[in-house]
Parts: sequence; structure tokens; C-alpha cells
Amino acid sequence: MHSRQARALRAAALGCALSLAACATQAFELADLAAARQRVAASAARFHEIRHIATLAAPIERSGTLSYRRPDHLAMSVVTPQPEELVIDGNTLRVSTPKGERTVALDSEPALLAWTESLRATLAGDVTALSKYFVPVLSGDAGGWKLALEPRDPVLHAQIAVIVIEGAGDALRRVEVRETGGDDAVMDITPMPVPAQ
Repeated sequence: MHSRQARALRAAALGCALSLAACATQAFELADLAAARQRVAASAARFHEIRHIATLAAPIERSGTLSYRRPDHLAMSVVTPQPEELVIDGNTLRVSTPKGERTVALDSEPALLAWTESLRATLAGDVTALSKYFVPVLSGDAGGWKLALEPRDPVLHAQIAVIVIEGAGDALRRVEVRETGGDDAVMDITPMPVPAQ
């Protein structure tokens, strides 16, 4: 009797363990990340970026804030080393500095378009837009994920080897752009409350 009970308990414990293991290894897919981001109407963050350029002796550092508003508004406010405001709406980039303002069509700047779409499509949870420009490969789980984006367009791929975005849940934590020539830029992102509209 006790032996049968012990066997039953062991079988139940094994079943629970297998069930937990199956849950732990359940795949975290691009659709899951997209669904999490699609629930976010707006987000804001502080950033610190370090860019390494082979021809320069020291890296270039920038810091400031980022803001996103669904569906396609992305703004970067650079505080240091000098004030600069970059606002992207649709296909238009507006750059404001103490020296003046200029407007650029993103499709005329392939590298800038790639960086914009990698970030904006990830923030929007727009898998279609993301897959249009990149081959996306997601690894990790909801608690800590990494999205590697390899450009599809050969002309763009000649400039950018890969863009890697890391995050947790629906928040982005780091964006790394690796260029084919060896230069790279790493942006660390710290989420903060969204300002009232």
C-alpha cells in the first residue's frame, strides 16, 4: 500500500516537473514581443550613447531623452555634448540645433532610415515593417530578450552589418548598431514616466 502510494507520488511529482519544464522552455517569439509593444501607446526614456569610429582617437558620447508615440512619432533630445533635437514623423526627420533647423527625407538616407525603422518598428510592435527592412532573429524570453536585425537590402547591408536591440518585457534597454567597416554605436536606454500630453 505504502509502496503504491510512494510510486503514485513520484509519478505526480515527475508530471509536475515535466509540466514546469515545458512552461520554462516555451518559446518567446517575435509575435509575443510585438503583442507586448502594441499595448504601449507611448513611451519615454533616458539614453546614453557611445559611438566608436576607427578614424577618431576617442569615442563620441551623447546623452539625453527619447520619446515614442504610436504609430510613427519618434523624438530624440540630445542634452550633451551639445543641444540637438531630432524629431521623426512618418518619412520626415527634422533636426534642430542652436545653428538652425533642417528637414530630411528618411528614404534619402539609407543608414538613418534603417536605424529609425529598427527602433520605431520594434517600439510599434510592427512585424511587417520590421521584416520589410530586416531579417529579425529573436532570442531569450520575456524577462530578457535580444532582437538581431540583419538588413535585407544589399546597399544597406554594405553599410550596416547588424542592429541588435535588447530589452525586458515591453521595454527596450539597449540598441547596438554594428557597421560593416568596424564602427559601432551602443545606446543604453533607461525607461522613465511618459510626460503628460
